Amino acid sequence: MIDSSIGYILFLASKQVQNYMSLLLKEFDITLEQWHLLVKISDNNGCTQKELATITLKDQPAVTRALDVFVTKGWAERTPHPTDRRAFSIYITDKGRKLIEAILPVERAAMSAIVQGLSHGQIELLKENLWHIFRNTENLISELKEDSPQLSRR
Repeated sequence: MIDSSIGYILFLASKQVQNYMSLLLKEFDITLEQWHLLVKISDNNGCTQKELATITLKDQPAVTRALDVFVTKGWAERTPHPTDRRAFSIYITDKGRKLIEAILPVERAAMSAIVQGLSHGQIELLKENLWHIFRNTENLISELKEDSPQLSRR
């Protein structure tokens, strides 16, 4: 019965993709979560830690821990924010950019292998449908938090 549930199928597919990507990323000494964060730093160079947490749907302590690793490995740097003394701006370094350039072909090949057998149209429709599910869920979460303020504090 659960095998036909969209939620369960999404969970299983997501978990398999994560497992596959994690295996491929081991040679680069980076986790899948770190990879996603590093790419988002590159895409949003100069963003704050709070903005990065919002963009990636991660909590701020998790982002801070990842950034500590990135700074130690030389992949990113924190600089004081120009207008908010409490915040830091996050920038990708040349070393971080080179790591992204090294991983991107691996990631593209992996994604190509994952969708093997699907036509271009099916892939585009899949992406469209997944974004639709994402937006629906995002709206449902917002509604839940509005209706139950205690949920917003978590």
